[in-house]
Amino acid sequence: MRRHTKYAMTGTHKGSFAGVNATGKATRAENMAFYRLAHGKIVDERAQLDMLSIFQQMSAIPAA
Repeated sequence: MRRHTKYAMTGTHKGSFAGVNATGKATRAENMAFYRLAHGKIVDERAQLDMLSIFQQMSAIPAA
């Protein structure tokens, strides 16, 4: 059986992340996770994070 969920991730960039020094900027990104279930338990999980949006909000790359 397969299931998925959408969720929002929020935070403040207070430390080095992926080589980008702290900016103090707030970030919010919409993400998705996909699960495979067997016998009522999660046996596999894959997540798709909106890293483009996160890097744009940290000013690590220009926004469109």
